[in-house]
Amino acid sequence: MLGIRFCLKRSTLGLLLIDERLEFVTIPKNAAVEVAGHFEDQRMIEVIWERKRVRMFLQDIRERGEEMLCRSVCGAGGAGG
Repeated sequence: MLGIRFCLKRSTLGLLLIDERLEFVTIPKNAAVEVAGHFEDQRMIEVIWERKRVRMFLQDIRERGEEMLCRSVCGAGGAGG
């Protein structure tokens, strides 16, 4: 999955490391994320969102994300509206 880009069909929570603490962030609907890594338990992955490394549950990507086949903008053409 490394390097695969997804467009989120619904907003979802992620974890962002800020000052050595994990804080919840909301990644909005139609945001583009790119898979950058995974963790040993395989339940969480690391994605790049707005140039930040964010942890997300793999299940959230599977349920709320749609693989982007090109570098188009999420929601373009009325598909993600």
